[in-house]
Amino acid sequence: MGLRLAFASLIDLKDSYTEGHSRHVRDLTRQFLEYLKVSSREIEEITSAAELHDIGKIGIPDSILKKPGKLTEKEFLEIKKHPIRGADALKSLQGFDGVSKIIRHHHERYDGTGYPDGLVADKIPFGSRVLSIIDAHDAMIYSRPYRKAMKEKDALKIMEEEAGKQFDPLLVLKFVKFLQQKDIYSQYDPVCGMAVNSQQSLFNVIYKRETYIFCSQVCLTEFNNFPEKYIAASQEKNNPEDKPYG
Repeated sequence: MGLRLAFASLIDLKDSYTEGHSRHVRDLTRQFLEYLKVSSREIEEITSAAELHDIGKIGIPDSILKKPGKLTEKEFLEIKKHPIRGADALKSLQGFDGVSKIIRHHHERYDGTGYPDGLVADKIPFGSRVLSIIDAHDAMIYSRPYRKAMKEKDALKIMEEEAGKQFDPLLVLKFVKFLQQKDIYSQYDPVCGMAVNSQQSLFNVIYKRETYIFCSQVCLTEFNNFPEKYIAASQEKNNPEDKPYG
């Protein structure tokens, strides 16, 4: 457990834009797997992979990882190496064989056009198919250097359209139903745009009698430095009309 947490911290330190991403993917993966009623052994293994899925990005130059514009073909090829690097880094550790395999294949696509091995449908490990969905969902509702965060209803629409192409169609349907039945995200971080569980977040502040919730200390500090800059964005993002369910 301690080693896993240390690796996850290194991932977040490497890329400030995805600070907290591994934690959110980990937590949502565990909740979704519990909803699916898979075995406790599978939950622990897949959750560990979720927390460490981006560990291979440690070896990617910052000039590529944090590039605000479109990547060149050569740069994208470098990005595509991270599942292999992450898997290779972990498979030598005792007890990480299954985690390593899930990480290697979390960018495979259900239709066989993914990477690194072009696996198709159920040839892709179950844990990798789950992680692919939750990783993509979190990436879409979180701001990146090259784009702003999406509204969650738009992200889910895209995921449903990608059923049978990028994602396992049955798992996508179950994931959407899972989110509809469980009000996991109720507010958005006004700084980074990440959807935040207001009941679990450790970072919040009251400003002009309004409470603002944050995914991390980094975003809370940024808000405290420039509150007016982020208030308008927060009010728009947290408008009830933007939410796919009540």
